Amino acid sequence: MKKLLWVLFVIISVLGCKPEVENKVVVTEEEELEPVVVTLFSEQTLLFMEYPQLIVGENARFLAHFSILKTGLPAYTGSLDLTITDEGGNKEVISVSKPKRDGLYIPEYTFKKAGTYKAELLLKTELLDSQDLIKLEDFIVHQDASKLKNGEEEDEGAITFLLEQQWKIPVTYAKAQKRDLSEQLRVTG
Repeated sequence: MKKLLWVLFVIISVLGCKPEVENKVVVTEEEELEPVVVTLFSEQTLLFMEYPQLIVGENARFLAHFSILKTGLPAYTGSLDLTITDEGGNKEVISVSKPKRDGLYIPEYTFKKAGTYKAELLLKTELLDSQDLIKLEDFIVHQDASKLKNGEEEDEGAITFLLEQQWKIPVTYAKAQKRDLSEQLRVTG
């Protein structure tokens, strides 16, 4: 028994006398740039799209969420074409044959040169009366990220309500516009 205690004492002493090793972990976290956010209405759909700041040589994923206005449901079938036109008039079409999941199409593209590009989305689905063409604001492609600044910080107390969450609730959408709510209001009393 004394031998066992003596062996344990030696083991504990040896382990306890190990020189301390300082684990220094240097984390260099590159500041992430805010994505570009687009919300547009057409006659038939609501588009909510996010994509990264566009930089030459970096793959850009365009997260395009489509809701059908007459039903409020996501565009769960169909295809999407993203047409990008450079300053010289050269066009490239990026096609997505089906949504990644209900309402979400993800075309991807890598820009080869900096500049301003025209862009449009064409949604083709039997859920619509006809094809839906949405002209987007110009895409600005930067040579590198060095001159880009991050956007405003988000309100930490903000409550988000994603389209994927909204689609589970039976609701339809309409573009906000000025109109009369009621021509006449009856009250008793």
